[in-house]
Amino acid sequence: STEGLPQPEKKAKRRSNHPPEIREILMQWLLEHADNPYPTQAEKLTLCQKTGLPVKKINDWFVNARRR
Repeated sequence: STEGLPQPEKKAKRRSNHPPEIREILMQWLLEHADNPYPTQAEKLTLCQKTGLPVKKINDWFVNARRR
């Protein structure tokens, strides 16, 4: 039994959704480029400036959006 022994704390990583304005910017880009939904590095940097998100988050969003 582990009764009385300290248990390691489990810290759940909180998943945060992007605000609607950011989702709208990204979704608009996706719809405008539906024939080729892969932004170039320059386009990703522009999206970073528009949304305030880092490139990693932009990349992750597009990976997930293309799966849906």
